[in-house]
Amino acid sequence: MKKLLLSFICILLATGADAEIKIKNGENNGVKTTIFYFDEESKTGNTSDSSGSMYPGCAYNARHKVAEQEQERNAADSDIRITDIRCEPNKVMSGDVFHLRATVENLSENPIDTKIYLCVRSAPDGFWGILFEPINEYEISLPAFGAEELDIEQCYVSEDERFELYFRNESGNLISDYCPLQLGECGSSITRIWLPMTEEDIMVGMTSSLLCWVYPGSAPQQVTWEVENPEIIRIIEYYEKGDQGVIYEAIAKGETDITVTAANGMSATCHVTVRDPVRAEYITLDRYEITGAIGDTFQIIAHTEPEGNDALVVFTSASEKVATVGLEDGLVTITGTGTTDIYAWATPSKGFVQAICTVTGATSGVDEIADSSAGNADVYGFDGSLIMRAATPDFIDRLPRGCYILRYPHKTVKIMR
Repeated sequence: MKKLLLSFICILLATGADAEIKIKNGENNGVKTTIFYFDEESKTGNTSDSSGSMYPGCAYNARHKVAEQEQERNAADSDIRITDIRCEPNKVMSGDVFHLRATVENLSENPIDTKIYLCVRSAPDGFWGILFEPINEYEISLPAFGAEELDIEQCYVSEDERFELYFRNESGNLISDYCPLQLGECGSSITRIWLPMTEEDIMVGMTSSLLCWVYPGSAPQQVTWEVENPEIIRIIEYYEKGDQGVIYEAIAKGETDITVTAANGMSATCHVTVRDPVRAEYITLDRYEITGAIGDTFQIIAHTEPEGNDALVVFTSASEKVATVGLEDGLVTITGTGTTDIYAWATPSKGFVQAICTVTGATSGVDEIADSSAGNADVYGFDGSLIMRAATPDFIDRLPRGCYILRYPHKTVKIMR
């Protein structure tokens, strides 16, 4: 799975004898690195508010506005305010170092020890809908009405994007303005087109989808799709910005290519193999009734028609307390007394194709379990050989699978384990 890597390297410098600002879990003037991944294959449909979430298109911009209004209402409740926030420079290439500078102010008449959180998101005119809250945490110690300058050295690694950096307090309220940062050229020239799926395997009658990406996000996003052989698959729907997603249907057996082409002629291709298996129409069994004692095994053999079909037969038991069956081999083991059904299913099949074998677990004059209330017993094999004298009920419970004779002081019983 290909990822869009967004890496943050932050170094904080603080000055002043009465103030202390540091990175959590790090030394003063130390380095903290956090790596984030933006998953390109999941760029649509994720509306989570968790760190690393993304919002497609206009829905993301609408959430921007709602969030800003709420944060502005809450900001007045904070004792910490961050002003004059700026990136220097505010346009860098991926991997370049820049400085995030700002002033931290204590609005309270009391000294304050608290935390602030640096966050980053795609700007409203950005492309990827990235939202990371937070990317770093800082511990703040300021005297009453005190102020200190922040100088945070940063390095971001990502695709071209327009970001906004900002701070929140411990309550999650916005305590700064939004600081713009452009990463990369964000130009209009297409540099590449990417299609995650290069091979697909599908059956006739099924539908599947493909989704591509055009880089950078600032370049023209419109794409066109072409099917090499429209008699094998056909496109039935387009979705996502610039028709970058398609849903297609497999209509005939064969192999063909789907090619997506960007505005500058760059393209990517997915090879699609469509299979049309011969489906089972009927299923028969070599037996439809089984009767046996606990521990007995029987083989059920299934036949599917027509000849040459590609169906796989699977077996299930309605009650494993009476009998179990191998999922694919049809081997039945009787596990208890009573009656149950063994179902044989054929897939793929035309319609509902199954057959049933009825299994009866019969008694054979052998007790299913030993009488633990009767105390200790001498244990013999069915051949008359002595296994253990005065065996405890716990010992009897751990006997290997088989048939045994138990001789109690006042009775003798046969058991099967």
